[in-house]
Amino acid sequence: MFKVCRAGQFSGAAVLSAALLAVTFSPAHAAQRALLIGIGAYENIRQLNGPQRDLPKMEAFVREHWGFEKSAITILKDGEATRAKILDTIEKRLIGETENGDRVVIYYSGHGSQLADENGDEDDGLDETLSPVDTTEDGRNQITDDEFGALLERLAGRNVIVVIDSCHSGTVSRGVADITQPTASNDIARTFVPKITSRGVAQPVYDVKAHRREVSFVKAEGSLQVWSAAASNQFSWDTPAGGVFTRHFIDGMSRNLADHNKNGIITNSELLTYVRSKTKDYCATNPACRSFGFTPSLEAENKALELAAVPLGEKSDDVTDLIVQDNAAQIKIEVLPKDHVSSGEDIRFRVTSEKPGFLILLDINADGEVTQLVPNDVMAKHGRSAKMSSGQPVTIPDAYYGFKFTASEPYGEGTLLAIVTEDKVNLDSLLDANRAMSVVAKP
Repeated sequence: MFKVCRAGQFSGAAVLSAALLAVTFSPAHAAQRALLIGIGAYENIRQLNGPQRDLPKMEAFVREHWGFEKSAITILKDGEATRAKILDTIEKRLIGETENGDRVVIYYSGHGSQLADENGDEDDGLDETLSPVDTTEDGRNQITDDEFGALLERLAGRNVIVVIDSCHSGTVSRGVADITQPTASNDIARTFVPKITSRGVAQPVYDVKAHRREVSFVKAEGSLQVWSAAASNQFSWDTPAGGVFTRHFIDGMSRNLADHNKNGIITNSELLTYVRSKTKDYCATNPACRSFGFTPSLEAENKALELAAVPLGEKSDDVTDLIVQDNAAQIKIEVLPKDHVSSGEDIRFRVTSEKPGFLILLDINADGEVTQLVPNDVMAKHGRSAKMSSGQPVTIPDAYYGFKFTASEPYGEGTLLAIVTEDKVNLDSLLDANRAMSVVAKP
């Protein structure tokens, strides 16, 4: 029997695509350590304005919202943030003073660049880099993704968040020189181009296509998640007020702006969607940003979608926490004859999309149980697919179903979730198992 609500209102949630997978911390830990790095006053390369403003904001956030004690936080600012000091602090403070189950945060605000790959592990011929304060004009003293990744491997078993607000595309993208100087708004890209190769290898022939396929600075495994301000072929942006990504990353959580469904929990899916929408808005005002792109990424294992970025470690059972994309297809969900119904009343649902695609329709009742309404066995029996045409409604149940939905317990507020994919995503094995319009065992 279909379950709808009494004295409650169905809320139509419509999306075009699913969010990326995410992972976050467990709620309780024996110890915690954070390393916050901000470099603007470079010794040999172009200086930045934003990191000096990013650092105090991130420190306040880590303390007030992620619960780190002041004594657990190490800050390396400008002249303190040499290559040797950064590596030594990670070695002694983060690796040496933590163990399995502990929490570790690494934040970096400053320049990023690239150097020729030495060991052949990069398809594009490039190592991405972080640029300490003593980075030279020819690129020496940088920390490569290989070196950084090796240190993260030694933090295995800890719950680690890495947040990097820098660029990683300086030596590949054409016209990069045009955006390494301040614009009319004094905004600049957080990248620099080494004058010559400094690694004892010949200047490589870069594989631009392979370069553009890269996403994050380093790959994530286990309980590690890596937030990057921009993909490896893009730029992050520095403003006099601070890094664009850092500002929205913090605001999205500290001001609850990323809480898409207003349930008091901000999942990583919600946060990623929020910061991407804000960097997209920024690029709309910056022609250079539009040309090169500015898309924050989250590298994490494909599990724990419902775990929260804030509050840390809490579990969200709300499906709409996880799928929070914009309603670009202008999907409309209607409850017929009305969205408030009483027990025993007949009810139908109608979905319309302004873009063609393939429909998945889910009912989430007042107890949080999920039922897959479309696709279903009756549609398959009558040779009807879940394909939608632009502006043409799909109604369930329609006349050919041969039955009606009747409202029954549980009473309360339910949610309808419509997902329309422009391409036919291969979800057959997942959807075929739930075509009987009964409660999904593992929603």
